[in-house]
Amino acid sequence: VNVQEAATTTGTTTCPSDDTIPQVSETNILLSLDIEPASTSNKLLIFANINVVFNFSDGYGLVALFNDDTHATNALCATYVSHHANFREQLFLQHYMTSGFAIPITFKIGVANANAGTIYHNAHTTGARVYGGAMFSEMTIMEIAV
Repeated sequence: VNVQEAATTTGTTTCPSDDTIPQVSETNILLSLDIEPASTSNKLLIFANINVVFNFSDGYGLVALFNDDTHATNALCATYVSHHANFREQLFLQHYMTSGFAIPITFKIGVANANAGTIYHNAHTTGARVYGGAMFSEMTIMEIAV
């Protein structure tokens, strides 16, 4: 399954750059995608590609993966990038896991920064859309039968 989003959005939620697991409340949720695995033993391979601008001072940008099961508040995985002020980033995230369930589940992608300011999603440093919607963010979930 796949979701692509070309709409521009903004967020101001921050997440500390420390040794704690990112929480869903510490991110701006940008994408969500539902899947119903065929078996609890199947594997899931999840990819996300997120276009953002961190419109504030230098810092650390975060992208995190959540689901609405056991990790409804804690991130399943996260990655970060060091950035400069008003710098456009393309953030990538990949996660591989055993499904563990055979019921519908929703996965979510959230972004945040350690510093206060505005995050622009699928936008220029001014917050305006660029490239006529051809620059989009997406998440793909592949189920692998075992």
